[in-house]
Amino acid sequence: AYAASVIASNVCGSTFSSIGPIYVSNSTEPNMSVQPQNIACVNELVSVNDLSVAGQNVSSVTCDSTYYMYWAISPNSGFTLTNGTSLGSDNGILQFPSFWTPGTDSLNILFNTPGQYSITLYTANTCGIDSIVQTICITSPVVADFLLPINSGCAPLTISPVNNSPIPQCFLSNFYNWTITPSNPQACLTGGGPAAAPLTSVLQSPSFNFTGPGIYTIQLVVGLNGGPSGSSCANNTLSQIITVQAPPMVSLPVPAPICEGSSFTPASTSNVCYSTAPLSFVWNFNPNNNIPIGSIPTPIGAITQNPGAITYLESGTFPYSLTATNSCGSTTVTQNIIIQESVVVTPGTYTPTCMGSPVQLAGTITGGVITGTWSANVAGGSFSPNANALNAIYTPPATYVGIIILTLTSAIPQVPCPQVSATTPLSFQPQATANAGTFPNGSCMNDVVTLNGQIGGAASSATWTSNSGGVFSDPFSLTSTYTPP
Repeated sequence: AYAASVIASNVCGSTFSSIGPIYVSNSTEPNMSVQPQNIACVNELVSVNDLSVAGQNVSSVTCDSTYYMYWAISPNSGFTLTNGTSLGSDNGILQFPSFWTPGTDSLNILFNTPGQYSITLYTANTCGIDSIVQTICITSPVVADFLLPINSGCAPLTISPVNNSPIPQCFLSNFYNWTITPSNPQACLTGGGPAAAPLTSVLQSPSFNFTGPGIYTIQLVVGLNGGPSGSSCANNTLSQIITVQAPPMVSLPVPAPICEGSSFTPASTSNVCYSTAPLSFVWNFNPNNNIPIGSIPTPIGAITQNPGAITYLESGTFPYSLTATNSCGSTTVTQNIIIQESVVVTPGTYTPTCMGSPVQLAGTITGGVITGTWSANVAGGSFSPNANALNAIYTPPATYVGIIILTLTSAIPQVPCPQVSATTPLSFQPQATANAGTFPNGSCMNDVVTLNGQIGGAASSATWTSNSGGVFSDPFSLTSTYTPP
């Protein structure tokens, strides 16, 4: 407390007077702190603390620092108070602090609606009412959100995602990190397999070019540039899948050669390359339309994945093709089948011959090989100059009479054509004999003589002749009559 005195003087004298005690109080100095900062995300806890200087209340009976306070938040919705904290109230009579309902020294606030909020702290003591205002900006949660115009398509494919990520409040800005991650679970290598550009982007609305088939993960990470901390302000990620299709992948393995006149069943492998539609197939076994008519295989085409057995009647190297088609287009592949020339063995046919007589052979071997070897089922004969000569001379055993089977066997041809053998019979007969008979008693001139000839061995017929003329009744009959001249 203070006291004041005054002395008044003039020529007549002096007068003294004083007043006191004089009581001087200090007003409050409102102050607050906001944690973690004046910018926060929705549903992140904001703590506000009363840091006011209480001031002094001085009177004739007391000296204290008691003061009145309450909080006000504008707008008065979009938030909740937690942990038992309260705003307090002036109860509609601001000018009478003693009727206020005090608030708690600190506030724990969860703002559930983005926007700008004013927090006012009112304080009062005997010196009067004072206040301080802090502005807090609440931004919406960080959300990564985008739409794909399509989820699948044929390569090459350009996709421009529609970025619907919300723009933050409070003069904050987002950053965007796009990433493309390719995968190829179907192992489709049409066009070289998965390929995309760019694989990363920091643009808000980029475009991506997919030039190869595959399953691609498009990931967007959204975060705040220098924004507040907290789980709802943390970076947010969204991933979506796009399927890029391509014409089918088809392959034809190299087939093993087959022999002329045989058949083979073509094999193929195919890959739908992410197409959802079934593949269609077209086989062509004369793709260049240049196979001679007599050599065209049967059947000449098919429209099933497995065409069945294909028969080739002529030797040579023949192309064939398979075209597979899906919703993105067609792929055609070609392959060749080698048809080996089959072997034809002709040993020849031969007339019967006399015992011990040599036989001139005339065998032929054509096709895949042109050489071979003779053999006989009876030992003791010989081939000249050797058994490998197709036109060899065969000499049977000296005294052999009967049938000898000769076999002509080809050399071994290229696989898979088989070695071929063919047989021919040779008939060896005894030597022919003839006996005209004898007439020891002779006959009279002009008598008709009855003959009694005999034949044997390999002879089957005989003919009568005379060195002096005359007439035979039947020159081919062994018992013909003979009339001399």
